[in-house]
Amino acid sequence: MKSTYQFLFVAILLVFIGCKKDVDSPVYGEKEIITVEGFEDNYTVMTDVDVLKINVQAHSNLEGSEFEYKWGVYETAVMQAAKMDTIGTSANLVYPVHLNAKTWMLVLYAKNKKTGLSIVKESTLNVVTQYTRGWYVAKTMGDSSDLDLFVTPEKINELDDNPNIFSSLNGFKVYGKAKQLSFLSNYKTDLVNAGVFANTRCLFLVTEKDVSNIYINNLRQFRNSESLSIGPKPAGDMNALFFSYAYYYIKGGKMYSIFNLSANTGKFGERKLINENDDPYELSDYFLASPTTGDPILFDKISSSFVSMSMGYGPYMTKLSDAAGTDITVNNNNQMLLFMGFRAGTSAKEGFAIFQDKSNPALKRIGKLTTSGNTILIKLKTLAPTSKVYTGSNFGLLKNEENLLYFTNANKIYSYNLDNQTEQLQFDTPADEQITFIKHQKYTESANTAYSYNYVMVGSKRGSGYRIRFFEKVNGNIKTTPAFIIEGEGTAQDVIYISPSVVETTYPNSY
Repeated sequence: MKSTYQFLFVAILLVFIGCKKDVDSPVYGEKEIITVEGFEDNYTVMTDVDVLKINVQAHSNLEGSEFEYKWGVYETAVMQAAKMDTIGTSANLVYPVHLNAKTWMLVLYAKNKKTGLSIVKESTLNVVTQYTRGWYVAKTMGDSSDLDLFVTPEKINELDDNPNIFSSLNGFKVYGKAKQLSFLSNYKTDLVNAGVFANTRCLFLVTEKDVSNIYINNLRQFRNSESLSIGPKPAGDMNALFFSYAYYYIKGGKMYSIFNLSANTGKFGERKLINENDDPYELSDYFLASPTTGDPILFDKISSSFVSMSMGYGPYMTKLSDAAGTDITVNNNNQMLLFMGFRAGTSAKEGFAIFQDKSNPALKRIGKLTTSGNTILIKLKTLAPTSKVYTGSNFGLLKNEENLLYFTNANKIYSYNLDNQTEQLQFDTPADEQITFIKHQKYTESANTAYSYNYVMVGSKRGSGYRIRFFEKVNGNIKTTPAFIIEGEGTAQDVIYISPSVVETTYPNSY
């Protein structure tokens, strides 16, 4: 991808500077060196609000230099030929910003008119709105859901609270108790140009009864479960929405998808069949999916079988088979799935699941799942009834890091070592709080490290409000004191950090 961007940059730069060949200083003279002062590596501006003002000065080691300047801006995350827009032609740039909220590339071209030698400088231009940088909390209030936004203007833990931001902008809440937040950056809409469907940055608030499709630039809902699919509204309660090579949407235990590598209008297709016989099926809320590694792994509760979906394409789900050495069969294994989640992914996906035997409910086992093509290797360990994890809840795996599963038991947070099966108390929640979720999330922003983080996030309910503690960790153990805490009204069920550089592959999917 980097080489693609470099090619595009060279192509548009030639157009930008008029394809003029520059000449070096005389062969026998001093070699010219050009430097520029006043130009930073990155800038952040708020669209339709800020004016980008930069005053630079180019210098040459040769006397009598005289410079001309040209400024340009172009999109970075495009697969087609990028277009460079000229936004200034002097050393002093004054540019009212009216760009879509995303990451752009700012380019400065300075040329010594006396010698013909030029220099090109690049900078990351982060274009934001008041809604495109901060922590979003999905919360339940009564029988409906809303969003709180904690804006982070300077760093990841300096917060400006915007409670009930969704309902204040849309005039209504989303029906049903909150379940999940998902973010897609390549979801197709025609919000920018009517009739022209292009990649759009969207936040999805999934509840038990509905899903709200939200344009992140203005936080307005433009679709819900009534209009998200082709044809009539699918029946049943909401399960999940996620990305794994394609877009997937589970409602009433049934699968719907978008094959996003083809032209589409952001509408999910017809119900997928589990096989050619259209046997009845009901998919679990839990899934094993990676935004960058292979197709998703799902579990049918009726047949107790794992299934998949190849690129979201075609009418049938994919039947999976046993890898050599598996401890339990992939199909018709007579198990209930209590939890399943993604832990790591390279050429294959790795996850963990907790099973309860249908014939012997006292038998609970934790299984490591490793996928390879359409096969799954499941290695099981029996959970002792005396262990904390045996009666645990609110499970949350550490993703792409230590091999640990976090969970709650009697309102205490424990870690379970997936290698040696040891348990360790991590945090004793106050008696007046009830834990509602545990989630691991990390993010690195190269343009500004003040926004990079790695947290185990714990949501809890306290009276009529919530708390979310953000814990840093050392060797898998969370620190005694959280890095910071956010609070609000309602019951928090999920939290996600959004910035202009967050894309749909930034965070592994989870529920």
